[in-house]
Amino acid sequence: MTDSIVPEKYNDGPTGPSAPTADVSDGPTLQTSRPSETPTEVASTPPLSKRTRLLRRVGWSFLAVFCLILFTVFKLPQDPIRNLIQAQISNALAPQGITFTAAKSHLSFGWGVSYVMDNVTLNFPPPQGSAHFDKIAVSPSIISSLFGSMGGSAWIYQGDGRLSASVSMKKTNTSITFSSKKMELASLGVLQTFAGISGSGVLNAEGSLSGDLSVPSTWEGKANIDLRKVAIDAQSIAGFNLPRTAISEGNIDVDISKGKATLKTFRLGKTGKSDDDIQADLTGDILLGKSMDASTLNLKAHFSLSTGLLKAFPLIDALLGAGKQPDGSFVYTLAGPLDSPVPTPGGAGAK
Repeated sequence: MTDSIVPEKYNDGPTGPSAPTADVSDGPTLQTSRPSETPTEVASTPPLSKRTRLLRRVGWSFLAVFCLILFTVFKLPQDPIRNLIQAQISNALAPQGITFTAAKSHLSFGWGVSYVMDNVTLNFPPPQGSAHFDKIAVSPSIISSLFGSMGGSAWIYQGDGRLSASVSMKKTNTSITFSSKKMELASLGVLQTFAGISGSGVLNAEGSLSGDLSVPSTWEGKANIDLRKVAIDAQSIAGFNLPRTAISEGNIDVDISKGKATLKTFRLGKTGKSDDDIQADLTGDILLGKSMDASTLNLKAHFSLSTGLLKAFPLIDALLGAGKQPDGSFVYTLAGPLDSPVPTPGGAGAK
C-alpha cells in the first residue's frame, strides 16, 4: 500500500516565509482524556425565620423613608423657609416688645434639621438694653410630632458659655428641660429683663419643669442654679443711688412636687467672706396656686448687708431694725400671698 504524502504549507510572515507547519485539518483528531469532574456540592441555606424577614423589611422601609426625607430636604428652597422661620420668631417676640436681628442665618442638616443664626441681637423695650449672642440654633422635634405633640430644642452660644433647652407641648401640658454652662448673665439680659437692673455674673444651671404653665399648682420639676462672680452695677433704683454690689457665689436648689415648691437650698454670698455685700439664706416653701398671685409664701430669711450698703440706705436700720440680731444680721419670715406677703421680724411663726 502506498503512503500518501501531505505537502507542507508555509505561512508568510512579515518579512518572509515562516517555519513549515503541518496541515492536520484533514487528519485524524487527537483526543485527550480528562479525569471526570465531580460537581461541587452546594451547602443548603436554611430558610430565614419570620422575625428576620420582618426586621429586614422594616430596615429597608426605614432606609427608604430616610432617603426620601433626605432628598426632599436638600431640594427645599432655603430662602422662603428662612423668611418663614424669622417671621414666626418675630411674631412670638413682638407681644413682649422684643425685636431681634441676625447677621446671617442658614438651615443645617446634621442629626436633624435646624435653623442657625449667627451674631444675634435681642433688643428689649426701653429703658432696657439689648443682649448679644454669638449663635442661636433651633431645631423642631420630628419624633414628637409623630406622637401628636409639638416640640423642639434650642441652643444659645456666647463666648465659652452655652445655654440649651428642650420643649415638648401636648394640649395644655408642657415639658421643659434646660442646662447652662458658663453663661454670662449680662449676655442673657436676665437681670435687665426681669429685675430692671444692670449687672453681670456667670450662670451654671440644670433642671426640668412639666405641667400646665398657666396653672402653677400642676407643676412638677426641679432646678439647681449656681451663680459665680455676681456684680450689680452702680445705678439709681426707685430714687435711691445703689452702689456697686458684689456677691462672690450663690446656690439655689428647688424641688417642685404636688403643688409645692420647696427651697432645699437658697444661699447668696459666701459665709465669712467680708467682701460680699450681701449674705443671705432663705428656707421654707411656696404653696403654688392656680395662678402665681394666688400662691402662698412660707419662708424664713436670714441676711446681712455690708457697711457700704448700710451707708447707701440709711433707712434700713429704721425699717428693718425690729428683726436685727446681735451680730448685725437680720431675720424675717415672709408669709401670705405672693403679691402681698406679711414680714414678721425675728423669725416668729416660722417653721
